[in-house]
Amino acid sequence: FAPDTGQRERSVASTPLPVIGVHGSVALGRKTFLGARVQIFRMQFDEYRGSMNYANLELQHMLGNRTSVGLGFNFFDLKLDSDNDGINGRLEIRHYGPFVFVGAHF
Repeated sequence: FAPDTGQRERSVASTPLPVIGVHGSVALGRKTFLGARVQIFRMQFDEYRGSMNYANLELQHMLGNRTSVGLGFNFFDLKLDSDNDGINGRLEIRHYGPFVFVGAHF
């Protein structure tokens, strides 16, 4: 709700934002691959500052021509700060941990 009028406010944004990233993989044999991905995003607009960091490391083994299994580790970090006197606050989301997956290749 808007602080001055008490009316409900809603904002929708669909503008794509630039994320800088690097992705690579290396074969550790005929059927085993090690892959890594890193993505970063930074923004500053008026009294808002934000960042997003993502990293992924995975080991994948092909079971045949179309299926694979693997394990890896993900890291995701999102921060948003505001210096606005009316909305002074901070949002932080952090998720990280191991994962197991099955892949289908077409």
